[in-house]
Amino acid sequence: MTAIGQRFDGIAFTLKSIDVTYLAAGASGNVKYSVSAGRVLDAAGKDLGALSPVPDVDNDLFIISTDGNWMVQQSTLLGATDR
Repeated sequence: MTAIGQRFDGIAFTLKSIDVTYLAAGASGNVKYSVSAGRVLDAAGKDLGALSPVPDVDNDLFIISTDGNWMVQQSTLLGATDR
């Protein structure tokens, strides 16, 4: 997690797969990806520390369609640690 104004530097997200099921109220999806190592910077650019790579991230989403736009209503990180 980052605080307001903090940002990631040098981190790349690599998409592994997306599986979408369309439902009457929207869609559900499962997204699998990896995250490379990088740094966290504060709003002024000060280095706050390193982040380790995460090779296997699994995220379930529930997405609704509102006024012609898609919006993530719920996002559940599966197998998450306290990172």
